[in-house]
Amino acid sequence: MTASPPPPADALFRVVLGRQKRRPTRLAMVSALGASSLPMTGWRPALCWILAYAVHQAIEHACCPRQPTEVPLSAWQCARSLILIFSGNAVFSGLGIVQTVIAGPWGLVCGCLLWSGCFVQAAVGNAGSRKAVVACSLPQVLYFLSVPFLIAQDNTTLILGLVVVLSGLVHGLGILEVWSVTEKRFESEQKARLAGHVARHDPETHLPNRLTLEEKIAAESQKDQTLMVAVLEINRFADLRGAIGYALAAELIRQVSIRLDDHHGGIVARLSSSTLGLLFHAQNLSQAHAYAARLQAAMATPVVVAGIDVDITFTIGLASLRDSDSASLLLEHASVALDAARRASISVNVFETSQDANLAGNLSLMSDMLRSIKTGEITNYYQPKYDLRSGRLVGVEALVRWHHPERGFVAPDLFIPVAEETGRIRELTLDVLSRAIRDQAWLADRGHKLDFAVNLSGRLLQDAEIIQTIIDIARPAAPRVSMEVTETAMMAYPEKAIALLQRLRSAGIGLSIDDYGTGLSSLAYLKNIPAAELKIDRSFVTHLDTCREDELLVRSTIALAHSLGLRVVAEGVESRRTLEILRSVECDLAQGYYLARPLPLARLARLLENDLARPNRACGHIPEKLGL
Repeated sequence: MTASPPPPADALFRVVLGRQKRRPTRLAMVSALGASSLPMTGWRPALCWILAYAVHQAIEHACCPRQPTEVPLSAWQCARSLILIFSGNAVFSGLGIVQTVIAGPWGLVCGCLLWSGCFVQAAVGNAGSRKAVVACSLPQVLYFLSVPFLIAQDNTTLILGLVVVLSGLVHGLGILEVWSVTEKRFESEQKARLAGHVARHDPETHLPNRLTLEEKIAAESQKDQTLMVAVLEINRFADLRGAIGYALAAELIRQVSIRLDDHHGGIVARLSSSTLGLLFHAQNLSQAHAYAARLQAAMATPVVVAGIDVDITFTIGLASLRDSDSASLLLEHASVALDAARRASISVNVFETSQDANLAGNLSLMSDMLRSIKTGEITNYYQPKYDLRSGRLVGVEALVRWHHPERGFVAPDLFIPVAEETGRIRELTLDVLSRAIRDQAWLADRGHKLDFAVNLSGRLLQDAEIIQTIIDIARPAAPRVSMEVTETAMMAYPEKAIALLQRLRSAGIGLSIDDYGTGLSSLAYLKNIPAAELKIDRSFVTHLDTCREDELLVRSTIALAHSLGLRVVAEGVESRRTLEILRSVECDLAQGYYLARPLPLARLARLLENDLARPNRACGHIPEKLGL
């Protein structure tokens, strides 16, 4: 299983596996030794000896574990393995006894050579396991010690026997040295193996890491061009980790990888704290989407961690080898597709070459934006807000506009998300706010006192330093300046966000809840936010004149907001009928293209002059079209 950590090295088990791999070699060696001994022992003893060893190898093959992964041996498996090693070497080196008894002095010499070879094999082949070395060497030691007795029985000089015993002791000392050297080499190999594992596996979960996946991609890409990579991000992982802790979060990742492994059957790698990567084959986009759907279906039931049911969903980025020329580029393309899926709020996205081009263009976009802030290419436009009771223009929302000398008009939907991702939203927000404060003062000097609202990114609601800077800039204009914050931004980290918003409120800066209705909050929750204004999202206002359900929602929202002391602004007013409905349900303020489009400062000033000159404004008359 890809999620299993490497077990501690079990040297005896490695010896058993090594004996299995070398079994054909040992059987061939026995056959060769038996055949070479025929002139001294005759065919019958040699054949019996060969058959006895072959039978023993069959027994060892049937009894020893054959699984291809390292697991610690139980006490019974350990004892059984040592018995089989001892008895196998006893049979193997028994040829020396046969030669000594039957073949006389020359047989004795051949037996000594055979036992010496057994000693060397014991030291080299069983390195790392002292138990295996003892079990493998003990038969040879016993045979050496029995040589004087065998010689005495044959009425041969005892000196020859003592020479054999002394030779055995010398061999034993030599074998100890050989074994020591081999064991050091074994330990060195183990350390290298562990280092290799660490380099290719995630330290928390022991899953394969990005390097391992890239190596697998490189190997597979040589065989099949239908290869694709899926990068899966666990949604809300930061929240999950905060709820269950880091240790259980690592276990959660392991359980998810096991679940994917059951459905995928290949390598599952951890690429970052919340993303996993895997390979699959697909002939076309339909097959790729179907495979992604199967991966998501694998999480249909909760993952159980420490008795806790955790619901897991994925956002998936896919990339094909056909669009990449290297393993690292393929993973990068899948990650780009994943980022695009997140921005579009979709569950699966396949990489397209245009995405890579956009990514390359966006790399220089932020440096261009910072330069444009200094040169004045980035400016403020202001969308008017009208009081539906008096009909007067009472406030504006500051909106950023960028006219690039080479790119032309750069849509806010393009550069604002990039600014948020890169952290450059700080500089952009402070620039918009500073310019709005200056423009507000410029209009006030000409007799036009307006409320100004500036959007505050949710990315800044965790930054106490930037909030203090905003307070320092906006304090002179308080209370006629406010910050608009989306409800979803406040819900991400509500306690800290509300604390920082309270600081703004205490400094006299107004707060407005923007895009209300697009998140998951309720007015009961929003009563804890120190806001004075609520803006109903345009998605509920634009079709107010044709959708009865939207009218009911807007009517009930306004009534509840008023009960909580909140002023209500309707965004996206695009028809006279919508305006009339909003007035009938007692909405306070309205803004939208029907009333006025966002305007540069000079045109806003002209609009205000015209507004003062029009009659019947106090009666609440709003003309058919105010946009210039």
